[in-house]
Amino acid sequence: MQLEELAKRIVYGTSLEDKLAFDFRFKDIPSLPALEKEKVPLFPGRPLHLSRMGKGIFPSFDELSTESGRGRLLHFFANHELLAIELMSLMLLKFPRADLGFRAGMARTIQEEQNHLRLYIGRMEELGVEFGDLPLNDYFWRAIRGMSSPLEFVTQMSLTLEQANLDFSLFYQQKLAQTGDQKTAQILGRIYQEEVGHVRHGLNWFNRWRKDLTCGSSSTRGENEWDAYRRLLPPPMTPRRAIGLRFSADSRRAAGFTEQYISELEVHGGSKGRPPIVWLYNPLCDLEIARGKPGFSPSEAVRLLNLDLESVPMYLAGAQDVVLVHELPKSSWLKQMKELGFCTPEFRQLEEDSKLLRENKIGGFQPWGWSPEPFERFKPWRDHLVSVDGGNAQWSKKLLNHEDFSKTQLGPIFSKVWSTGFLREWLEKNTQDELVFGSLDSVGKSFSDWPSAYEAISSVISKGAWSMVKAPWGTSGTQNRLILNQAELDSSFGNWIRKKIKEQGRIIIEPWLSKRADLSLQMDITADSVKILGIRQFFNGLRLEYRGTYLSSKLSFLDPSLLRFLHSEPSPLDRWRELALALGDRLRQRGYLGPAGIDAIIWKNGRQLFLKPLVELNPRWTMGRVALELENHIVPGCEAVWTLLPLRELRGLGLPERPVQAAQELIKRFPPRFREVGGQLRLAEGVLFTNDPARVNRLMSLLVVGVKAVVESRVLWKCDLSL
Repeated sequence: MQLEELAKRIVYGTSLEDKLAFDFRFKDIPSLPALEKEKVPLFPGRPLHLSRMGKGIFPSFDELSTESGRGRLLHFFANHELLAIELMSLMLLKFPRADLGFRAGMARTIQEEQNHLRLYIGRMEELGVEFGDLPLNDYFWRAIRGMSSPLEFVTQMSLTLEQANLDFSLFYQQKLAQTGDQKTAQILGRIYQEEVGHVRHGLNWFNRWRKDLTCGSSSTRGENEWDAYRRLLPPPMTPRRAIGLRFSADSRRAAGFTEQYISELEVHGGSKGRPPIVWLYNPLCDLEIARGKPGFSPSEAVRLLNLDLESVPMYLAGAQDVVLVHELPKSSWLKQMKELGFCTPEFRQLEEDSKLLRENKIGGFQPWGWSPEPFERFKPWRDHLVSVDGGNAQWSKKLLNHEDFSKTQLGPIFSKVWSTGFLREWLEKNTQDELVFGSLDSVGKSFSDWPSAYEAISSVISKGAWSMVKAPWGTSGTQNRLILNQAELDSSFGNWIRKKIKEQGRIIIEPWLSKRADLSLQMDITADSVKILGIRQFFNGLRLEYRGTYLSSKLSFLDPSLLRFLHSEPSPLDRWRELALALGDRLRQRGYLGPAGIDAIIWKNGRQLFLKPLVELNPRWTMGRVALELENHIVPGCEAVWTLLPLRELRGLGLPERPVQAAQELIKRFPPRFREVGGQLRLAEGVLFTNDPARVNRLMSLLVVGVKAVVESRVLWKCDLSL
């Protein structure tokens, strides 16, 4: 029987005997005409009992102690072996003029896969399970049947599906040996050894063919194995499909992969097939909204600072999501974070939009905040959006259907003019809340012209008080000015106010309040509800920039007198929550869905404490929200803080100026200690860096856990003015 005749029998045959046939001699491998595209079957021939498609229930680890559980496990593996045999045969039919050595190797692989299937079927029957008792899955066939070349085939089959089987077969061999089922474990051990050879065969041809393709291309010349694999792997396959339950680096070394490839794959996140949600860190969205179009260029210092934090969406994203960055994190740092139980999504470097997203389907877009730049970046991909759990595809698509960002009407809700107006309206309707929130005079007003603003500030100064002046759009206090006297108003600060009125249309003037503490409230706004996620205390630096969040749901870091105030009657916290829910409803009415953060302060007037419940509204992701997510990696009940540490302060703290050495010194002072809680590794004490000290330019971020570490760090970080 000729090779192609054998392949046809396997692909089109309708009996199990057809699938296991191998009447073929390797010495004679003639070439026949390629299978015509229209003749590629939608599904291979099958006997009736192997044609039932559906989703089976994979046995749990506990069920492997039973014969039926082990039999069901082998049923899943047998299904994969049958699909591999059929797909390899289809490849031979589609590309009969592929390299002779490759085709011969593929024929040997088919023979070994047939032996694997026989072993599985025989052992399943001994365990009381017949092949076909459970539904079968045809995902592999649907994903690969449209292969366009032998290179594409080995990229999907050998380097992806069979590579993952290295992990699965080795993992379950060990698991079944632990149950005492040595016979099944030995079968999996034999299959594992032969699968290493299958992957090696595909890898050798992958490297040969991809080098032949790129030898004349300057853009891919010298491309390494990992980058070539990512480029050549067609959707819907992703590199995450090449990883099993427990990653085995030694298996991949045995198959011949480079060390760089192995280290990159080990930490690679991303989807296994679920449409990913795409994340982008654009913290200057407020200033870009004020500009009115894409292209806002920050100073070099701000650009470098943003690079240090651009990986923070990883703490918000899922393992199957994509995070877009300017600089890819080092795989060694990602590996460390993954080992500590952190999610490591797929990171992709920002480049031309035509190359950025390779998926046919996308589960949603999550910029740090919507503004003209991400709107224009993601708009070409709106028709790729599909609904997935945890995604925002429907709302993203509705948003991106607008002609431009200005038509979305999201810009105004980022403005402090809008939130100031909301707070004034609230107090006018709920006059009783002045007892806990303060009077209307404490809210502030907005002005659209310099003479009116000048008169208002001068009036405050004449009474011996100070004024806080805020631009409508700005972030982290960068667009705020505290005016103490008339001389400041008549000089540089006055010029700044005039400039902001010209650029942004208005200015907000508030009385300076004697702040005692900063608080933030995080919430999620959906089409059906507004959900408050938590309230935490945070602190700023001397320049009013965000510096960290205390991770305590009980607000235990607050002075006892402030805690008593928050829990007094009428309850400031309860009234704040009511205001936040109303604000969330108003945002939803304006067409906004997604995360939001509200900053508030506790302030003092004489001997009376008040809560200003809306100092700033952020209808976007926030550092406070990141802190809430990081709290899930801390042992419950432990004192903790997530903080940002500028490199410029290292020397003043008695630390080495180089960030790596400073990190080593802090870890030496506060060594991290972990504890397993509910199967998850959590930090119980010490310091953990949440960005890579080896890559920072301006700013390190770190978790500090435990009473000793937190108390000492509060002394070191001399930035919390409320303490």
